[in-house]
Amino acid sequence: MQDDELKETSEELEETVEELENELSEEIEDTGDPVDDEEGSEEDSEDDEDDEYEDDDEEEEEDDEVEEEDEPLLTTYSVVDLEEYRKMEKKVPSSVFTPNLLRVMVILAIIAVAASFIFPPIIVLPAFGVCALIAFLVVWSLRGMLAEKAYNKMMSRDPSDTRRDYAFYDGYLRVRGKVMNARIQYYEIIQCIETEESFYLRSKGRRAVIILQKKNCSPELSAFIKGKFGNRQ
Repeated sequence: MQDDELKETSEELEETVEELENELSEEIEDTGDPVDDEEGSEEDSEDDEDDEYEDDDEEEEEDDEVEEEDEPLLTTYSVVDLEEYRKMEKKVPSSVFTPNLLRVMVILAIIAVAASFIFPPIIVLPAFGVCALIAFLVVWSLRGMLAEKAYNKMMSRDPSDTRRDYAFYDGYLRVRGKVMNARIQYYEIIQCIETEESFYLRSKGRRAVIILQKKNCSPELSAFIKGKFGNRQ
């Protein structure tokens, strides 16, 4: 009797285990694997992010294409040799003369401050004034040599890089050479000096002066320069 009861009990347990297994398998089929869902969602989010980056890249490429397709309003070029650079320095001395004079004045001021600890002000101040005047005259007389030095330094990268191509757009000026490519906004140009041979444009925060030779400028470009920058003296 006991054997029969044990046998029946074991059969009931087996049936119960089978039912539980069937129920679990049905639930898994209905709900799906949660780990796979999470991985799938992460993959989807990564795909979305990749799509966003691709869209951004496409937009940037489109912007670049648009910028490249923009045609300049007017163009010209200048050949800047040493003689042209010296002419520029005579008309726009702030490009070479002023920075060098400021260096000398700073040195003299430091010497005067140091001397004030040794000598009375009645001696230091007149001495500083005389030295400042002498420094001004010396730097002014040497501005041609200083301009040549600045030109040689500028050309040290490539002595044949004497040509500058200029393209005028709606709001900015593009300057290109062999080793340079600069974009200057019109509002950065603070001074325009006109001579019989050239236009000189000086921009804010830059020591370089844009030299536009009139012989290479069309009448339309000359009128554009005068209308846009002529009042910035």
